Amino acid sequence: MLQKADISFEAHYLQTTLGPMTILKSPAGISIKEAINYQNKPIITCNCYYSESDRYSYQVIYVVLEPDLQNPTYYLESDGILPEFFINPEGKLYTAIEVYHPDKDGLIIMVPCFDCDNIIYPKPKK
Repeated sequence: MLQKADISFEAHYLQTTLGPMTILKSPAGISIKEAINYQNKPIITCNCYYSESDRYSYQVIYVVLEPDLQNPTYYLESDGILPEFFINPEGKLYTAIEVYHPDKDGLIIMVPCFDCDNIIYPKPKK
């Protein structure tokens, strides 16, 4: 299961003539990679950058917004990078992520986005 993350985003909520808007800011930067609307909630995946010992790195974060676009909840994706969302035929949210594997390059797996506790990762090559 994805773990909730304590992220230091600044969140600003604006009501514009086009509708509500949420602006997220991170001290070292943020880049949005993918977004989907699931169960009437926008879900965004992004790279959240941070500085560590004069070097920049990033964490993959899922941002779940309430329907009013306020009160975001953040989840840390610790198993992979470059997530892409899709909804399976049964209506469940999945993500395709590239995971690190010592014997396989570019290993992309599809897992339930918020319910992946019992996922068995592929075995290494022999």
